[in-house]
Amino acid sequence: MKKNIFLIIILIITSYVYSQNDIKEMFEKSWNTKDTSEKRQLREKIIQLSPESEYGLFCKAWSYKMNSNLDSAVILYIKTINKNPKLWQTYFEIGKIYMPNWDYYERTNIDSKKAIYYFNKTIELNPDYTEVYFYRGTTNWWLGEFNNAISDLNKAIEINPILTDFYFYRGYSYYELNDYNNAIIDFNKALEIEPNDNSSKFYRGKSYYEIKEYYNAIKDFSEVMNYSGIDGEGPFDLSYVNRGLSYYKLKEYNKAILDFNIALEKEPNNAETFYNRGNVYYDLKNYKKAILDYTKAIELKDDYADAYLKRALLYNDLEDFENTISDLDIVIELDPKNVVAITLRGTSYLQLNIYKEAILDFNNAIKIDPYFTLAYFGRGSANVYLTNYNKAITDFTKAIELNSFYSAAFVQRGLVFILLGNNSDGCKDLRKAYDLGYTDAMKHINKYCK
Repeated sequence: MKKNIFLIIILIITSYVYSQNDIKEMFEKSWNTKDTSEKRQLREKIIQLSPESEYGLFCKAWSYKMNSNLDSAVILYIKTINKNPKLWQTYFEIGKIYMPNWDYYERTNIDSKKAIYYFNKTIELNPDYTEVYFYRGTTNWWLGEFNNAISDLNKAIEINPILTDFYFYRGYSYYELNDYNNAIIDFNKALEIEPNDNSSKFYRGKSYYEIKEYYNAIKDFSEVMNYSGIDGEGPFDLSYVNRGLSYYKLKEYNKAILDFNIALEKEPNNAETFYNRGNVYYDLKNYKKAILDYTKAIELKDDYADAYLKRALLYNDLEDFENTISDLDIVIELDPKNVVAITLRGTSYLQLNIYKEAILDFNNAIKIDPYFTLAYFGRGSANVYLTNYNKAITDFTKAIELNSFYSAAFVQRGLVFILLGNNSDGCKDLRKAYDLGYTDAMKHINKYCK
């Protein structure tokens, strides 16, 4: 009993010894220190000395947050605001709780709009606080508001130009906006500050890839092998995949296959990597392996339209038009406005002498994209087989209007002219096709244009 009375007396005496200004100074010190242990000790002391003040409530809320009790933390932070609406740190902490971050899928209290609101309140009260611009910028980045993210990160860099993350996220925002040159400038700056920043190096490599500087891309990817995403928890090694794609663009096919093989060892169920390796085999005309890879990609991802389309193109090359049509049916079901798939299916119907179905596909492609040259050429060819010669001429003429270097269209129109007895215009078209590099046109010239 005496012991408890003694402790109460000590606490009362201590509370008088520490004034409100002392508590405030202690709070400011706890805010500014980078030492987590010191921060915790200071805040525990504030709770002990002034538990119901705005600083005590803030520190209790912070303790809840550190223990992942986020809902309770928010409740206490709101009480802190009721005590002192000008304590800007409170708004900032609530914003951080609501913002998305790398454990996005493990949290249920994400509310980006609320995060932005609280960051805005922080800026109203303390417009010179650098970190709030960074956090609001990264929240805008998560929302896909990349221009807003850049605006915030510009401000953060203006206040504090020496933090790697500021340049990385601004570079990443430029990357998402397809502004690859500015992205590279920011990633370079981030790497000047922190040469071992793998995220900046990796995305600089991806930026180089997009502007077709494949050797620079390969250099960056090679230096960050085993990179698995910004959060370090990616499902497979991204660098091997991206380096493989760079080798593929340089037609260094064996190196590309080696990288895709390693990526598949690390992540054997990745549909995109099978698809990418299939593209290499396709270019190498190793059709058997290409079909196996496209088929595996489809097994792993049954709505993979690109894989169905590439397998359809491969079947088309093999003149297996039934399988071509079968795959294209699925592509068109998945993507009803895919003019390439619709036109290719029309061409396959044409090869199978199913002319009316072919014309329906070509008509549909032209309706979707009136400037798609191949659809006019295909419809013109179908009209030839249906002896609709004037319609065929109209279609070939349209194809030539859209592409004045379309030598095959000149050949086909020329032959239709000749078929209609107009050798003058027909031979003119055939000679034009020959001049454009269509060497087979000469056999028709020799036959009809003496």
